[in-house]
Amino acid sequence: MSVDKLCTQCGELKILSDFYKSGKITKDGTPVYRGKCKMCENAKTKVKEEDRIVPPKEIYQDIVYRKCKRMAYDAHSRIFSPSRDYKPCYRNLDNPFGFESSTELKWYLYKNFYQDIKSLLDKDLVPSIDRKDPSKGYTKENIRVINFDLNTALGVDNVRKKVEMILPNGEFKIFPSVTECVLFFGYDKKDCNRVSSWAKDDGKYAKPKGYEFRYVK
Repeated sequence: MSVDKLCTQCGELKILSDFYKSGKITKDGTPVYRGKCKMCENAKTKVKEEDRIVPPKEIYQDIVYRKCKRMAYDAHSRIFSPSRDYKPCYRNLDNPFGFESSTELKWYLYKNFYQDIKSLLDKDLVPSIDRKDPSKGYTKENIRVINFDLNTALGVDNVRKKVEMILPNGEFKIFPSVTECVLFFGYDKKDCNRVSSWAKDDGKYAKPKGYEFRYVK
């Protein structure tokens, strides 16, 4: 019931409960809802074209809408597409994808990051979804929209972070990157999230017994 639907009258995105059922159902038994929301159905006068957020007939040609659709699809496929080599890295997260589908993420981006995306596009930059905390998944509280080049640089910087390890005997060892650290313990390079957990000591991944970790500049 929380899925958003675009009203063909006012152009606003609303939840399904804001629409009347049409009385029809799809082949799989899903009820079909009317195009206009309840407010517009009950309104005595139509909403003026200039007062609509985006004219319904134009939304699918809106460059921001198309970009939201692309970004949402890409984010979803990073986690769930079997062809992705780094799929297990995301699957190790508690909540890798905090949306019901790429469609829900698409509308969330459109409603909450419209101006951010448009501003980047106006500057001929490529918008992309960035996870604020790379140890967490694509959730409403953990995503933002930034320039693709900056997003790539942040990802590289995170992997290249130096890691200091304190051995059980008290000695220190410095790894030049997170990747080198996780490989040292026999894990795959796709398991870099383990190092973040070890450094935070959050208990998500059990630390190698007797070892301590921290990031260093």
